[in-house]
Amino acid sequence: MAVFVNNLLILLLLFQNICLGFRSPLSIFKRYKDPSRSLSSECLGSDQPVISFGLSDFALDIRMPAVTPKQSDTYLCMSVPLPVDDEAYVVDFKPHASMDTVHHMLLFGCNEPSSTESYWDCDEGTCKDKSNILYAWARNAPPTRLPKGVGFRVGGETGSRYFVLQVHYGDVSAFRDKHKDCSGVTLHLTHQKQPLIAGMYLMMSVNTVIPPGKKVVDADIACHYKRSPMHLFAYRVHTHRLGKIVSGYRVRNGQWTLIGRQSPQLPQAFYPVKYPVDISYDDILAARCVFSGEGRTTETHIGGTANDEMCNFYIMYYMEAKHAVSYMTCTQNANPEMFRNIPQEANIPIPVKSDVLKMMHGHHEETKDSDTSSLLQQDKKEDEEILDQGDFYSLLSKLLGEREDIVHVHKHNPTEKAESDLVAEIANVVQKKDLAREIASHDERDNAILVRDRIQKFHRLESTLRPPENSHFSLQQSKHGEGSWEKEHKG
Repeated sequence: MAVFVNNLLILLLLFQNICLGFRSPLSIFKRYKDPSRSLSSECLGSDQPVISFGLSDFALDIRMPAVTPKQSDTYLCMSVPLPVDDEAYVVDFKPHASMDTVHHMLLFGCNEPSSTESYWDCDEGTCKDKSNILYAWARNAPPTRLPKGVGFRVGGETGSRYFVLQVHYGDVSAFRDKHKDCSGVTLHLTHQKQPLIAGMYLMMSVNTVIPPGKKVVDADIACHYKRSPMHLFAYRVHTHRLGKIVSGYRVRNGQWTLIGRQSPQLPQAFYPVKYPVDISYDDILAARCVFSGEGRTTETHIGGTANDEMCNFYIMYYMEAKHAVSYMTCTQNANPEMFRNIPQEANIPIPVKSDVLKMMHGHHEETKDSDTSSLLQQDKKEDEEILDQGDFYSLLSKLLGEREDIVHVHKHNPTEKAESDLVAEIANVVQKKDLAREIASHDERDNAILVRDRIQKFHRLESTLRPPENSHFSLQQSKHGEGSWEKEHKG
């Protein structure tokens, strides 16, 4: 009997130890679901940077190496080599960041980073050679997945051999506890040859000035397209706090076709193009940003700090591999008179509820009532311009839970013409072109000099963008805008 009791006690002790050591899957799931945990930018240790998914696919983790920015509007860069020599294709981007600490992230591809340090101040440049923007993130935008059969080409004989991550830390008050930040992005790559090559077309204004107190200021951009056909599948908008609405169009034979329009105060993700849009030789790509200077007491210029402004319209496209161009830019207005015919929707802001606006900007920022769809119109003395109306389709409805027939699923399959999840999560990138650094003086210098100085700031932060036909981005010249990245110029 004594032996039986002893055996029973031993079994009970063993069972207790097993129970104490066991964590149910549900408890683990709840732990990672806990909203108090911010895993996105935590420095969790030296995890494996490259993870294989099989014979052809792998993931590459690109993270800041435990940094603590010391002042606001700090731009830090770091580089990671492509871990393979052969050609590969980026087909997915997963961000790890929070807008509580990071204003935006940009991912470049190039062959020679500006520094060999573990990280560096981006004022030193991003790359020594030409660079292409592959990805951008801001305002807690969700992951981005490319359509089936489409990928950004890297490695091999023609693709980039390094990834350079740029992180803009806006307000560093979040770092008062001196914690370390490891924000970044995870790439999903494949060796499987993709029949269609992805690229980025960036439209941006470089000389917009927003007078204090002025209710409506338009920034217009337009370029003639002079390349092989490209097919647009996603777009992204970017301004800072004064931006109300950003819209992009294809203009063909006088007909304006909407590419996309969105409030820059919502998550600055890549949203799916609602209807497939193709761009052919000699089409015009046009974009408009609408700003308001209300509440400001001084002029607001284009620049890289939170108090400056930006006007960017990003387009993700794909082309046939044999004609593929990975990056193009437009920084001029080739035909100002054309904008007299821009659809009214370009000047009707998408309503953003005050609670959403507060969430996006944080409680410390002023939040005015943006729940308006009234027509924003410039002073009558300024060419009697009409500012647009809108269909309000974009992702706003999904975010606010008002309707279900939005574009959160993109059903266009570029290779098979039908597949439901092609661009379902095209939502992240971009925000970059917080290209510039703060313009310190707003004196009465000649406008051309002001533009030149701002462009030189852009060069230092972004590896230098300069259309070959126009060394100073003069908006008076009406040449086509097939901009390219060139070797960095520092003044």
